[in-house]
Amino acid sequence: MKPRITVFPHAESLARNAADSIANFCRQTARSQGRADLVLSGGSSPLAAYELLAAEPYAGIMPWSYLNVFWGDERAVPPDHPQSNFGAWLSHGGNKWPLPPKQVHPMPGHMGAEQGAALYEDILRRRYGPSAQPRFDLVLLGLGPDGHFASLFPHVRALQEDSGWVAPIDAPSRIEPHLPRISLTPAAINGAKRVLFLAAGAGKAETLARILGPGAKPDPALPASMLRPKGEYLWYLDEAAARLL
Repeated sequence: MKPRITVFPHAESLARNAADSIANFCRQTARSQGRADLVLSGGSSPLAAYELLAAEPYAGIMPWSYLNVFWGDERAVPPDHPQSNFGAWLSHGGNKWPLPPKQVHPMPGHMGAEQGAALYEDILRRRYGPSAQPRFDLVLLGLGPDGHFASLFPHVRALQEDSGWVAPIDAPSRIEPHLPRISLTPAAINGAKRVLFLAAGAGKAETLARILGPGAKPDPALPASMLRPKGEYLWYLDEAAARLL
């Protein structure tokens, strides 16, 4: 599906609109099907939205009793490590999300990339059964300056994965932190009902122009250009990031 792009004046407006979109979509989904499965992004892009969701008015909209949260990627570190995506979520509002532990499904980074990926794949397979793809309701993604999303860096083999849902990723040499990762694959993300990218800042502008601009084509050197969601496909950008579009 062709992406729908919305541009906001600044990063603060982007975060507030992202929180509003997340809360309302999860509420509507929970009402219609009795549960909502939300995949959280690592990195810095969504942290402000996570904090907003922990407070009113968004906290009163979120269907906490029906919400399950998963992660799109994780570093191969314990959850209390400074580089843990799970830890970043906790410290930016996640510790205030009123979710029972059984509804929170962090990637087991403490097990290492290979074992952690295998265990998370098993968790997802048991939840979604024999389907070709997991049917996440909403997947949040951020964009790296090299065009990566989740922990799918340029030219990694997992970009071509068409059956596995979770992959171990070698430590990147050009992106910090230089740590092995666990990541959902495009095969897992593409089945979501809605995929929402968040990108802010002038440093993303040139990469976004190559991914979303006229004539853009799938390119393994720009991982985000390889994604092809079957459901709604949204990009929320601030004006600085969108200046070349």
